[in-house]
Amino acid sequence: MRVHVTRDDFNQLIDDLMPRVATPLVQAPKMAGLQLDQVDQVVLLGAGTRVSKVQEEIQKRIGSKELGRFLNTDEAIAAHLSKGSKVKPSGVEEQVGVKYSSPLSRQRETLFPGPTTDAINGMLKA
Repeated sequence: MRVHVTRDDFNQLIDDLMPRVATPLVQAPKMAGLQLDQVDQVVLLGAGTRVSKVQEEIQKRIGSKELGRFLNTDEAIAAHLSKGSKVKPSGVEEQVGVKYSSPLSRQRETLFPGPTTDAINGMLKA
Protein backbone atom coordinates (compact mmCIF):
# COMPACT_ATOMS: atom_id res chain seq x y z
CA MET A 1 0.00 0.00 0.00
CA ARG A 2 1.29 3.45 -0.85
CA VAL A 3 0.12 6.58 0.88
CA HIS A 4 0.93 10.16 -0.05
CA VAL A 5 1.89 12.20 3.01
CA THR A 6 2.60 15.90 2.67
CA ARG A 7 5.18 17.66 4.80
CA ASP A 8 2.37 19.41 6.68
CA ASP A 9 0.67 16.06 7.38
CA PHE A 10 3.96 14.58 8.56
CA ASN A 11 4.73 17.58 10.78
CA GLN A 12 1.28 17.32 12.31
CA LEU A 13 1.82 13.60 12.99
CA ILE A 14 5.11 14.21 14.82
CA ASP A 15 4.07 17.40 16.59
CA ASP A 16 3.43 15.63 19.91
CA LEU A 17 7.02 14.28 19.84
CA MET A 18 8.67 17.71 19.73
CA PRO A 19 8.90 18.14 23.53
CA ARG A 20 11.15 15.04 23.55
CA VAL A 21 13.64 16.88 21.33
CA ALA A 22 14.48 19.20 24.22
CA THR A 23 15.47 16.43 26.64
CA PRO A 24 19.01 15.84 25.29
CA LEU A 25 19.51 19.61 25.00
CA VAL A 26 18.94 19.86 28.73
CA GLN A 27 20.63 16.64 29.86
CA ALA A 28 23.86 16.71 27.79
CA PRO A 29 25.21 20.04 29.11
CA LYS A 30 24.30 19.03 32.68
CA MET A 31 26.20 15.76 32.29
CA ALA A 32 29.23 17.77 31.12
CA GLY A 33 28.89 20.21 34.01
CA LEU A 34 27.87 23.06 31.69
CA GLN A 35 24.94 25.31 31.00
CA LEU A 36 23.38 25.39 27.52
CA ASP A 37 24.58 28.98 27.07
CA GLN A 38 28.18 27.71 27.40
CA VAL A 39 27.74 25.40 24.40
CA ASP A 40 28.93 26.86 21.09
CA GLN A 41 27.47 24.32 18.72
CA VAL A 42 24.99 21.45 18.64
CA VAL A 43 26.02 18.64 16.30
CA LEU A 44 23.16 16.61 14.87
CA LEU A 45 23.47 12.85 14.72
CA GLY A 46 21.03 10.23 13.49
CA ALA A 47 18.34 9.99 10.87
CA GLY A 48 15.69 11.67 13.01
CA THR A 49 17.71 14.87 13.08
CA ARG A 50 17.37 15.15 9.30
CA VAL A 51 13.67 15.98 9.75
CA SER A 52 13.21 19.70 9.18
CA LYS A 53 10.72 20.09 12.04
CA VAL A 54 13.22 18.50 14.45
CA GLN A 55 15.93 20.88 13.22
CA GLU A 56 13.59 23.84 13.64
CA GLU A 57 12.74 22.76 17.19
CA ILE A 58 16.40 22.40 18.12
CA GLN A 59 17.30 25.74 16.53
CA LYS A 60 14.43 27.40 18.39
CA ARG A 61 15.80 26.09 21.69
CA ILE A 62 19.48 26.91 21.08
CA GLY A 63 18.90 30.33 19.54
CA SER A 64 21.70 31.69 17.37
CA LYS A 65 24.14 28.86 18.13
CA GLU A 66 25.36 26.84 15.17
CA LEU A 67 23.44 23.71 14.27
CA GLY A 68 26.05 21.26 12.96
CA ARG A 69 24.72 19.08 10.14
CA PHE A 70 28.10 17.91 8.85
CA LEU A 71 28.60 14.45 10.42
CA ASN A 72 27.22 11.09 9.46
CA THR A 73 26.83 8.38 12.09
CA ASP A 74 30.11 6.60 11.31
CA GLU A 75 32.11 9.81 11.55
CA ALA A 76 30.40 10.78 14.80
CA ILE A 77 31.17 7.44 16.41
CA ALA A 78 34.79 7.68 15.27
CA ALA A 79 34.98 11.15 16.84
CA HIS A 80 33.42 9.80 20.08
CA LEU A 81 30.39 12.06 19.66
CA SER A 82 27.87 9.25 19.95
CA LYS A 83 26.65 7.36 22.97
CA GLY A 84 27.33 4.29 20.83
CA SER A 85 31.06 4.82 20.89
CA LYS A 86 33.14 3.10 23.54
CA VAL A 87 35.84 5.25 25.04
CA LYS A 88 38.64 3.73 27.11
CA PRO A 89 41.26 5.67 29.03
CA SER A 90 44.64 5.65 27.34
CA GLY A 91 46.94 2.94 28.59
CA VAL A 92 44.15 0.40 29.03
CA GLU A 93 44.94 -2.92 27.43
CA GLU A 94 42.25 -5.44 26.82
CA GLN A 95 43.04 -9.14 26.88
CA VAL A 96 40.57 -11.60 25.51
CA GLY A 97 40.99 -15.31 26.17
CA VAL A 98 40.03 -17.51 23.25
CA LYS A 99 39.82 -21.26 23.53
CA TYR A 100 40.60 -22.73 20.12
CA SER A 101 39.53 -26.23 19.25
CA SER A 102 40.63 -27.70 15.96
CA PRO A 103 38.45 -30.28 14.27
CA LEU A 104 41.74 -32.01 13.42
CA SER A 105 42.22 -32.95 17.06
CA ARG A 106 39.05 -35.07 16.92
CA GLN A 107 39.85 -36.67 13.59
CA ARG A 108 40.21 -40.46 13.62
CA GLU A 109 41.03 -41.19 9.97
CA THR A 110 42.50 -39.18 7.14
CA LEU A 111 41.75 -39.47 3.45
CA PHE A 112 45.19 -38.42 2.34
CA PRO A 113 48.40 -39.44 4.05
CA GLY A 114 50.30 -36.53 5.51
CA PRO A 115 51.37 -35.03 8.80
CA THR A 116 49.78 -36.55 11.84
CA THR A 117 47.04 -34.67 13.60
CA ASP A 118 49.34 -34.27 16.63
CA ALA A 119 51.91 -32.52 14.44
CA ILE A 120 49.23 -30.24 12.96
CA ASN A 121 47.86 -29.40 16.40
CA GLY A 122 51.39 -28.64 17.56
CA MET A 123 51.80 -26.17 14.68
CA LEU A 124 48.45 -24.55 15.49
CA LYS A 125 49.45 -24.04 19.13
CA ALA A 126 52.80 -22.50 18.22
